[in-house]
Amino acid sequence: MSSPPLRVFLTKAQDITLLELSKADKIPQRTRDRASALGLSSMGWKVKKIAIYLNCSIQTVREIIHRWEKRGLSGLWDAHRSGRKKKWTTEDKRNNRGKIRHRVKSL
Repeated sequence: MSSPPLRVFLTKAQDITLLELSKADKIPQRTRDRASALGLSSMGWKVKKIAIYLNCSIQTVREIIHRWEKRGLSGLWDAHRSGRKKKWTTEDKRNNRGKIRHRVKSL
């Protein structure tokens, strides 16, 4: 037995908010795409059609919808990432500064 189609139902206020987010310049592209996906889903587009339109996988669209259902508006943004770990220690930096100063003086 198949499950019902995955679809989002939005209030008028949510629809307006998502539309504004999808058009905002200073919002990350991934967040704008997520807002667009939710807006299209609320208009009755099927998951596959949204995936084709946004050039992403069907699974990505499903995850966007599930994140919206669990976390609401905050689910549109990526979580903070720690970034690359530092390769140089404080001692390495101190040693390199000394070497650079020595070379500059010898020029």
